[in-house]
Amino acid sequence: MLDSFIQLLLRRYDTVKAQHPAEDHLRWELRILEEFWASNPQPAATGLTKPAEWADNPNLIYERVAGEYASELGLLIRTDYSNEDAWREFHTKLQEAENEFLGGQEDVAMGGPSAGGDEDNSSDDSSDDKPIIIKVVNPTADADRQLLSGITNIRALRLFSDEVDIRPRPRPAGVVPSPPHRLVDRNGMQECYEGVTLWIYDAKSNVDGCARLVYGKSDELYGTATGDSWRARVSHIVELQSEIAVNGTLISFGGLDRYDYDERKRNLDEAEPGA
Repeated sequence: MLDSFIQLLLRRYDTVKAQHPAEDHLRWELRILEEFWASNPQPAATGLTKPAEWADNPNLIYERVAGEYASELGLLIRTDYSNEDAWREFHTKLQEAENEFLGGQEDVAMGGPSAGGDEDNSSDDSSDDKPIIIKVVNPTADADRQLLSGITNIRALRLFSDEVDIRPRPRPAGVVPSPPHRLVDRNGMQECYEGVTLWIYDAKSNVDGCARLVYGKSDELYGTATGDSWRARVSHIVELQSEIAVNGTLISFGGLDRYDYDERKRNLDEAEPGA
């Protein structure tokens, strides 16, 4: 994290928290983030760090929609509710892939009790020693479905992440600069998010059987953006998630320009309207 953002966080955090007591840690940081970008910030080094106790604050939206965090590696969020048959087929394939990956255990919990009411997403065996690779979020409450329906990647990150940070984004020598944008490069800095890996089931998933793999941090190739996503088939999600979490593998499909351009554009437009 860049120290210039930490400096503002430390100065404003308690005030913003007092002004919005019903919100949570991430929401307070996001409010301060808007102040940060509005100030035309410059990179700075001060040696400051976040207080350790901030990490203990829960994400209230995560807990409301996805349930209590149970060490899941990834979160698959259903954001389209127009085709129940397609969703059930996708969800069944996801369960089968996780069962096979974990050695054919038929009753492995897909994220413990369903975070949204799918009866086939819960397990009769509540043993804590079974790993949770993907927790499935399929809300049934109208308010939660409205919250998630058709959301952008950047919106998903701002709802379900643990932290928002600012990291250096220096432009390599000889590389044409990207148009200034907080998700790509603004004044040599880039907004980024930390938390569980997010997978998004959207309207296209009903047809192609894929989900969006969302990155809270772009890869190291200059010009890539926070919130970029790639589509992965349901049969590959569990294995890819394991590679990401256990081996730290960056899934970018060989570094080729295969990110979802339409989703990137939606992210950029939402993060900086009119940019």
